Amino acid sequence: MGITTLFDWQSEALSRPGVMEGTRNLLYTAATSGGKTLVAELLLLKRIESVGCRAKAKYILPLKALVTQKTQDFE
Repeated sequence: MGITTLFDWQSEALSRPGVMEGTRNLLYTAATSGGKTLVAELLLLKRIESVGCRAKAKYILPLKALVTQKTQDFE
């Protein structure tokens, strides 16, 4: 995807105790194009890596068009 660095807020959110390990929840907000999707996808990938394909996650999106796009991306 060409991403080489994270925004400061992304690094801070992901480095909070328990977030990457899956023992703590993370709720965050940011402006449009602020990088929320990348954080969510990194956490989903980390969860799948640690638990396997049995991993469960809630991925909430605000628009049906985004849901359709992400469904296709994840498939």
